[in-house]
Amino acid sequence: MQRRFNAIFCSLLVWFFVSACSGQSHQLSDQPIQSAPPVELDSTYYLPQRDSVATMTETLVLEDALRGKNLLTTVVYPTTAASFPVIVSSHGFLGSGSAPRALAEYWAAYGYVVIMPTHADSRDFGPPPTDTRPASPAAWDNRSQDIALLLNSLDVLEHALTHFTGAFDSSAIAVAGHSFGAYTTLLVAGATVTTPDGQTRSFDDPRPRAFLTLSPPGLGEWTGLDETSWDSLNHPIMFATGSLDFVAGRGPAWSQEGYLFSPEGDEYALFIEGADHEDFSGREPKEGAPAEVIYASLRSASLAFFDAYVQDVNAARDYLQSDQLERGSSGIAVINSK
Repeated sequence: MQRRFNAIFCSLLVWFFVSACSGQSHQLSDQPIQSAPPVELDSTYYLPQRDSVATMTETLVLEDALRGKNLLTTVVYPTTAASFPVIVSSHGFLGSGSAPRALAEYWAAYGYVVIMPTHADSRDFGPPPTDTRPASPAAWDNRSQDIALLLNSLDVLEHALTHFTGAFDSSAIAVAGHSFGAYTTLLVAGATVTTPDGQTRSFDDPRPRAFLTLSPPGLGEWTGLDETSWDSLNHPIMFATGSLDFVAGRGPAWSQEGYLFSPEGDEYALFIEGADHEDFSGREPKEGAPAEVIYASLRSASLAFFDAYVQDVNAARDYLQSDQLERGSSGIAVINSK
């Protein structure tokens, strides 16, 4: 496989556990993958006042000299030339940033650059070591530092993409994640955790403007989260779950605990009847009428949330605070806010 090397070095002065990075990227894709614009949702869902466009997908490797690590990174971006806001999206335990990415392609089609790391716990690398599992504080550190590396390497990624003709807007960033990726998102958003040795840790990063958590975990020993962990969340955040969202014996009530304990102000809870854990993973939707409504509701709510709080679109904020999604989905999807 032909490799393309782009080296740009940058110094990082961000938060306490990242002090420097190499910023070197390697192109992995022999040929970037282009996707057509998505099929438009009907007018009962949120529709931005802009046309959707075709997207392109490329896979790169970022080298982190500080940790001696190569971070496999997949980027989905619009094919037009403009300045685009950025979404960093974190996969669940054993998942992959290069897995099928229908939700990421949808966001990109409406004007976002979506950056998806493949964390060390991915099944792509074989059985996960103990220190990459969700209950390991080392994994909390490692995943948070992956997000840090990406945010500090936006210029590197922008210049390494072979077909990208636009620019990254580093002032308009969101972080999203599914399952263990939602936990990663909570850490970066500022939720505090207690480690097994009794230390209180924070991985807060001030740069992202909004956070989307899909099937997030709640309180528990392995998560290090308690009723006070959410007190310092002062960014817009959406918690999304469904009536069939069960993992490790815990159900949707567990995923809603973050919304219940978080302070008021730009906090949202998306609940979708009939949606299970994998429906929130961002992969290709299942076939059939109920699944189509579930996926349309997730696309609609998530895009409205990003538009509202990353791009300051008032119509999107109005949509989130209305009952339009509930009416459009015939009661299958509901957004609560506080």
